[in-house]
Amino acid sequence: MKVRLERLLLFIFLCSGFMIEQTNASPLQKESPSYRYVESEEAFITTESLVDILHITDEDEYIIEWTGSSETSDETDTQQSITFLFDDGYLKDLSSGWSEESDHVSITKQTLSEDSSRYNAISFHFMTKTPAFSYDWSESMLYVFDTPMTELHSFKKPKSKEEEKSQQVLDTIIKQQQNHIRRIIKDKASLKSDVKLFPLYDTTAWKSLEKSPAFPHTHVEEIWSDIYQKLMEERKELQADNKKGMPFISWNKNSRQLSLYIHYGHV
Repeated sequence: MKVRLERLLLFIFLCSGFMIEQTNASPLQKESPSYRYVESEEAFITTESLVDILHITDEDEYIIEWTGSSETSDETDTQQSITFLFDDGYLKDLSSGWSEESDHVSITKQTLSEDSSRYNAISFHFMTKTPAFSYDWSESMLYVFDTPMTELHSFKKPKSKEEEKSQQVLDTIIKQQQNHIRRIIKDKASLKSDVKLFPLYDTTAWKSLEKSPAFPHTHVEEIWSDIYQKLMEERKELQADNKKGMPFISWNKNSRQLSLYIHYGHV
């Protein structure tokens, strides 16, 4: 099973676009746009992420297909979907789609992979229709197992006791690893105990933050665009160095600050 604890390195991404090792992260927020926020239920008919095995190329390799899409009841000025694919908590790939004067947007991408893994596909959906804007998150999860006792197979929900046990084992390993990395980040960045720190793909955490009166609704699209650009640039360097990155988000409710942290490991 392809999960192991890697050497821990911590870097912090800054809004200015360069990278430096330090103990405090700069905010991702920028100036507020002149739109008013409306609830996602009022703006979108559907927001959806999908991930599945498209094709098994041989005994060990397979192609993952993943999609992020959104639809509205009427045409919007702009619509955007930013989609990330995570492999056992580490960023594997990312993509984005954009439309203007349309009622939908969809982006589909295919990625080659191998071995047993848990895949999390999450999407950030954003729309504007003057003078309003809205956003939402969606997610999908897929388990792929290839063991000496079974052929390569996948599922989203376990259909047998064997699949349920395999799922629990993999989830536990990933959770333990992330909890350890979370402690390392909090220590190196001197984050106080009341600062929330969670994996980027945790949509439950994002939606919980959204309910906070202090959450910067008017900055969310710019924040996710910044995250996308930073991870896109960093992924190219990671691939060249045979490394992988696990992104975390911190939320300091007192300073109303969202920050991005990356844990690095070797492939």
